[in-house]
Amino acid sequence: MKFTTSEGLQLASEDEGEGPMFDALEGLPLALIRGANSNLLTEESEAEMQRRRPDMLYANVPDRGHVPFLNETQSVTVIEKLIGQVG
Repeated sequence: MKFTTSEGLQLASEDEGEGPMFDALEGLPLALIRGANSNLLTEESEAEMQRRRPDMLYANVPDRGHVPFLNETQSVTVIEKLIGQVG
């Protein structure tokens, strides 16, 4: 898996990308809350993460940059679901 920014900056080489670290989370509860205007986590990277982990909880928060505030309805819903999985 190769993560890139919206400007095309590659964050890790193909050989040492985040894929092995991400794949190591297999079997663990996982959630991704993405700010829709993120310039760091592209929609393509998010789609690859969802492809690898279809069980991953996900929210795309509109009108937010890379770091959502986590008080948005979408964020709270995902956080509550994740707590329900681990609690």
